[in-house]
Amino acid sequence: MRNDHYSSYLKKRILGNKGHLSNDSCAQALLQLVDTGVHNVILGHLSGENNTPELALRTSEQTALQQGIRLGEELFLDLAYRDKVGSVYTLEA
Repeated sequence: MRNDHYSSYLKKRILGNKGHLSNDSCAQALLQLVDTGVHNVILGHLSGENNTPELALRTSEQTALQQGIRLGEELFLDLAYRDKVGSVYTLEA
């Protein structure tokens, strides 16, 4: 973790197996979702101090491309930003 102002308890929880996903773990989970038929993914709940939206997106994109997944065709990735309005989506039943 880049910042040391977190308490030891919080650091342990975040880094534990029930804490936050790393970008690499997220990308691997994304592959599993694609295998189930998921085509649209919005990355969110990104740390404002220990990650960047661009790094999270780049990691998922690179992992998908390495597995032969065609971005923009088989998989659409986007970001939910912490501090600005992103894309607007309409969900249909």
